[in-house]
Amino acid sequence: MGRARLWVWASVGIVTVCSLLAAWARSDRVRRTAQTLECAQRQLDDGKVESAAALLSRITREEPRCVRAHAALAEIRSAQGREAEAMEEYRALIELSPDDLQAYDDLIACALAVGRYSIAEEYLTRRIHDAPHDAYARRVLAFARGRHNRLDKTLAQLESVSKPLLRDEVGAAHYIARIRGRLQQLAEEAGG
Repeated sequence: MGRARLWVWASVGIVTVCSLLAAWARSDRVRRTAQTLECAQRQLDDGKVESAAALLSRITREEPRCVRAHAALAEIRSAQGREAEAMEEYRALIELSPDDLQAYDDLIACALAVGRYSIAEEYLTRRIHDAPHDAYARRVLAFARGRHNRLDKTLAQLESVSKPLLRDEVGAAHYIARIRGRLQQLAEEAGG
């Protein structure tokens, strides 16, 4: 009976030591990440954008759940006109922080800027699912679908936005009329 207790105490002691070591390693990693983020901020303040981006890239590789690093790197890449890279960072940011509407908006803006309308449509649809009364997101989705030649869905999307929420009813009515005309033209071409 004495040996069994000894083994139990030894195993509890080992687990405790392992837990303490893991906590120490995590705190050390968190401290190093914070220091690297501060260094990246100093690099940005000094105008050394590529240096800061390299530090932030290292953080996102070593600590893929670091929201601040993904956000900063996405903003840098977007400002540099490197939308494809920015979109990847915004995607990671949205996965880590799905309630961050600004990340959705920035990803959508990057996707629209480079003509990746299907990506814009995907994330706008997700955003509208979470905020169904967001008229602005619905209008942007209609635009993305129109640019993506999904005119049937564009028309339905625009008509789903209630008129009191439209900022420019005349412009929206004109756009809807153009889409209807184009749909009719396509139907005539397909039939004749």
